[in-house]
Amino acid sequence: MLAPRTDPSAEPPNRTPSSFPRIALRIGLLLSLVVGVFGCDHATKMAAKANLEGGQTVNVVELRYTVNDDVAFSLLERLKLPHSPLLLASIAGIAIVIAGALLFRSGITKGSRIGQAGLAIALAGGLGNIVDRLLRGGVIDFIHVKGWPIFNVADIAVVVGMLLVAFARNTRPKPKPASRESMS
Repeated sequence: MLAPRTDPSAEPPNRTPSSFPRIALRIGLLLSLVVGVFGCDHATKMAAKANLEGGQTVNVVELRYTVNDDVAFSLLERLKLPHSPLLLASIAGIAIVIAGALLFRSGITKGSRIGQAGLAIALAGGLGNIVDRLLRGGVIDFIHVKGWPIFNVADIAVVVGMLLVAFARNTRPKPKPASRESMS
């Protein structure tokens, strides 16, 4: 019977047994961020539905209840294109998967806690609006700033998350060019 191989050089690089708890912790924190933002989005939407649906307003920023069955800026209606909640939720879901895959594949978020957090926040916002479309036939919007369309916490999360990803991309160290000595 052969003894198990104990050669330390056989382990994958940067994947020592002691690094797994850190990776699990980071994944747990990112999932907690997604759940927290997602929960905040839905809690605020339910509060808006309960308190603003009858047309009441709150004058901090104007809070006004509306259900948006279109995309941002009512673009499909303006272009006279047909749309349904299932179609819009499907398109959004596919866009989230493709965007996430491209961001991970490009390495933008690799090693960047800001980029990873941004991606988690944007994911939570996207999921919040997809769930709204599937459960309610449209997205509950309730935050109105003068001169801007009505929006919600999920919309804020998508924008802030993608800004964090862009920030992480633009602040990551650039690879150093090979020196002349190493080229010869």
